Amino acid sequence: MVVLTRLLQKNKLTLITSLPANQFELYQAAVDAGTDAVKIHVNIEHRASGNTFGTLQENIEFVSRIAENRSIPVGVVPGDAVDKVKQEEIDEFVKLNLDFISLYSDHAPAWLLADRRVTKMIAVNGQQSAAETACLLGLGIDVLEASIMSPEMYGAPLSLKDLARYKRLADLSAIPVVVPTQKRIDVSDLPGLLQTGVKGLMVGAVVTGMEPKSMFESVRRFRKEIDRLTNP
Repeated sequence: MVVLTRLLQKNKLTLITSLPANQFELYQAAVDAGTDAVKIHVNIEHRASGNTFGTLQENIEFVSRIAENRSIPVGVVPGDAVDKVKQEEIDEFVKLNLDFISLYSDHAPAWLLADRRVTKMIAVNGQQSAAETACLLGLGIDVLEASIMSPEMYGAPLSLKDLARYKRLADLSAIPVVVPTQKRIDVSDLPGLLQTGVKGLMVGAVVTGMEPKSMFESVRRFRKEIDRLTNP
């Protein structure tokens, strides 16, 4: 479970797609459009998409199909509360050879830290101080997700202040920082985002929409612009 971290360390900007629903057509659209990695969800209510994702068993056909057919790293959000993240489900994700586990720090159970089988992408929500974030980084997580926008700002345009906040986290962190599209990040924002030093952009429902066609078109636009900017 180290492929994602290798990509983040190697690439100037890695493109990750967060699926707004557990539909294989969405996964295939993102892959066909050139995403570097995909994130799926179980056991959560997803604010940006408005979807509720059921248990692993309710999604096992979808998860297994992706695991069997994947050509890129795939990770999973296994819950939106500490008590929803189950050891037996983590064991199943490991058996399926999924690449990473993604959780908010306050949703991640303490026991997960000792599980060296899984790459941990842990999100901060903007309420933590710099000192608290530094302490989190010191615990040995693998990737920091900068989910720092308040819900009322979802879908708003990206600002210079936002870039400064992302840069602060990137400067603080010795591990890769990934920015999700809580705000409506556009391809025209990519030069500024690259200047912050973050290593990943995770596009989701706010910019990709909910349908395979819009997913493909959006991911493809980001893929082409990232390639243009990073491989002149």
